[in-house]
Amino acid sequence: MTANETLVDLAVRHQLLLTRLQSHESAHLLGFILEMHDDLTDKLQARLKRVRLRGYDRGPQTTKRLKLLLAGMEELTEAMHERAYNALLPRLVEIGRDEMKHAAGSLLRSSPVKLDLVMPHARTLTDIALSEPMNGLQLRGWFDTLTRSQVEGVDQAVRLGIAEGETTDQIVRRVAGNHRVRRGTGVLGRARRQAAAIVRTSVNHVATRTRDKVYERNASVVKGVRIVATLDTRTSDICQARDGRVFPVDKGPRPPFHINCRTTTVPVLKSWREMGIDLQEAPEGTRASMNGQVPAKLTYGSWLRTQAASIQDEALGATRGRLFRQGKMDVTRFVDRQGRTLTLDELRRREADVFDAVGL
Repeated sequence: MTANETLVDLAVRHQLLLTRLQSHESAHLLGFILEMHDDLTDKLQARLKRVRLRGYDRGPQTTKRLKLLLAGMEELTEAMHERAYNALLPRLVEIGRDEMKHAAGSLLRSSPVKLDLVMPHARTLTDIALSEPMNGLQLRGWFDTLTRSQVEGVDQAVRLGIAEGETTDQIVRRVAGNHRVRRGTGVLGRARRQAAAIVRTSVNHVATRTRDKVYERNASVVKGVRIVATLDTRTSDICQARDGRVFPVDKGPRPPFHINCRTTTVPVLKSWREMGIDLQEAPEGTRASMNGQVPAKLTYGSWLRTQAASIQDEALGATRGRLFRQGKMDVTRFVDRQGRTLTLDELRRREADVFDAVGL
């Protein structure tokens, strides 16, 4: 196996684990946001009852009182998303630190000779998470967008509910869905899905940009960056179009190419000649390893089929690994259209026949 083939193997394996990390970080922050949404819902219900008890939802004072009510909801939403942002930011810096170690380790493991790598400054990791745009906006900008979306949604739901003469409970359901029963519905359910997408995308963004910094600092051995997409039925057109393309270390497009993007990157090492080393002078037994060639295309699913059961279980979990092997389930069936990993209960409901076939 050549050095570049080894890098692809390491990158694909790592991206599967990074996808699990995205789900973990998303679930962690959503638990945090869910508690705040419960608080917001309780306050909305209490304030609506006070407004109606005093008759402020009728007559000339309606607009003024309604404006005060919605302003209070806006303040709560802003404070909520500020807390969420402050909780996510240090986690992204930590993920960047781990990704920097992985990128350097992959280069060292793939090379047949010892490399003297130059590492980015630690401050760079904070700058990536804090300042570098992700699909056109900094992380703060994405949370600001989430705040505006939720505020506008609550505003519209409350105004429409009052205009249609709904009860307080009916208006609250417009905002929160069937509260504490079906948390994915209503304005707040939509906001949580948006928050989850921001988390997953930001993890990919920080990981990709951190790797880029490592490659840029070591351009003496890395000649390019290859785009590797997850080719399945949910892969976007832009990711399919860019899959397999190699761009210079310091320029060219990089994932995430869109929200919930799962595409990753792989460094392409220079050949001996590209590094200025005469092939005959290269260490014996390593000459064929550093040929500078990029390996053929490979999807995550086809790569995972070639791995040992222990690797499959590490990437998917024991139950999903068994379904993957014995039930012949493709990895694409373990996630929904938004890239969220399905729970085993959700998967069992969707794939009952497969579970029965393998005795689960």
